[in-house]
Amino acid sequence: MKRSNLFLVSFFALISVGVTGCATGLSGETVLGRTGSPMWFKSASPATQNAHFSEICRGYGFKDGTEQMSTCLQTETIGAKARAQQRVSDYETQRAIRRSKSLTCTSIGSGMSVCN
Repeated sequence: MKRSNLFLVSFFALISVGVTGCATGLSGETVLGRTGSPMWFKSASPATQNAHFSEICRGYGFKDGTEQMSTCLQTETIGAKARAQQRVSDYETQRAIRRSKSLTCTSIGSGMSVCN
C-alpha cells in the first residue's frame, strides 16, 4: 500500500473511533463502535450484548427469566447481527461498484447475463 494511502486509512480509522466513541462494557472490556455495529459485536462481551438486548426486550414488556424473554433475546440478537452484516455487505458492494471503472456483461442462455 502506498504511504499516502496508508496515512489516509489510518486517519479515517482514528476519526471513526473518535466519532463513534468507545465505552467500557459490563465485563470491563473496551467496546468500540455504535451499539449494534459490526465493531460493537466484535468488541462487546456476551454480558454487555445480553444487557443491551435485555433492555430492549423489557421495553416490549417481557419479564426476566421467562421463555418469552429468552425468545426475544435470541430474536433481537440474531436480527441485529444480520443487519450489521448486511450493512458491511452493502458497503463492500458499493465500494466495489465505485472502484470499478467499467462493467462488462456477457449473455449466457435466455435472459441470463454474467457481469464482471
